[in-house]
Amino acid sequence: MLQSLVNFLFPSHCILCDNEIDSGLVCNDCVEQLPEIGSPLCTDCGRPLRGKKRCRRCWEYLDWVRGWLFYIPPIDQIIHEFKYGDKKSLARMMGRKVARVLESDPHYRGIDLVVSIPLHPKREKSRGYNQSELLARVIGKELGLPVVNLLARVKNNSSQTGLNEDERRKNVAGIFRFKTGINGKKILLVDDVLTTGATMEEGAKVLKEAGAGEILGAVVAIAP
Repeated sequence: MLQSLVNFLFPSHCILCDNEIDSGLVCNDCVEQLPEIGSPLCTDCGRPLRGKKRCRRCWEYLDWVRGWLFYIPPIDQIIHEFKYGDKKSLARMMGRKVARVLESDPHYRGIDLVVSIPLHPKREKSRGYNQSELLARVIGKELGLPVVNLLARVKNNSSQTGLNEDERRKNVAGIFRFKTGINGKKILLVDDVLTTGATMEEGAKVLKEAGAGEILGAVVAIAP
């Protein structure tokens, strides 16, 4: 009763269109209009393409990756609110959407573990949470898979924003270590956004060097 009264006195508004909504942060109309990723996809790594069959930029360690949306407005605003605006509740909506994408892709059958890209402890303490871990928990629950923190971030590297592809690779080199052996496991590696893929590739590298089998990536959004 108290929650109903609060909702009546202080109705929620969609963070995109500002219309009143019963719950959540984004209304259904805005979610349906978001630019979802479709064909064509690179036949070797899953990256979205424009009229080609292969992207010629496939990764060495990351075997396949899929995302729900293109990282363009307004999804960049939603993810910014999720990461920096303490809008943790967005993880449920976005994680479920990503899970539906993965369910439709045969590459994601037979996964053993879900692993999130970690933040450095100082950054996680400052933010209060790791957005990738929140997404991984939702995706793991939706797919019925265990979520395990196998990676640790050992370097508090600077932000990737504004760096080119080569600079991004150098910036994330050596930032992870693995916590335990994984002996051929097929792993789903989760992050929020993929731009060049440097961070996820570094995570996949560490996991494979630790004995992992296939590494499949999952993100909310991919930069076109």
